[in-house]
Amino acid sequence: MKLFVLMPKHDGEILANAIRQSGYPMTKLASRIGYTRQHLYNLFEKRKLSAELLLQVGKVIQYDFTKDINKKSFSQSSEIDTEDNVDYKELYFSLLEQQNKLLKENYNLLKSINKKLMPPNNKQQK
Repeated sequence: MKLFVLMPKHDGEILANAIRQSGYPMTKLASRIGYTRQHLYNLFEKRKLSAELLLQVGKVIQYDFTKDINKKSFSQSSEIDTEDNVDYKELYFSLLEQQNKLLKENYNLLKSINKKLMPPNNKQQK
């Protein structure tokens, strides 16, 4: 017998569903809360969103997120976009690591080409 456990939805999914159910236009909502439409869509992928952001969106679309989101998160104060800053920091470090890897590969490639093009240094010839 298989037992299926439903994982609770993360904050971004809850936000997306609430907005879609409200019928409120994404572009208009994004403008009202000071974000771009693309940024709003990016929020749908976040596991945790700040209580302030959810309350702000809830006021605009007239939706009460406290029934869907862990009430503990609403009692804690946090900065809007704190999660976003962490994600950008992680993305930045990931890109730096990729760049470093590419630089090393290019350095080794140029070094090998240089060895092939440069004649060996013969000390016997003077």
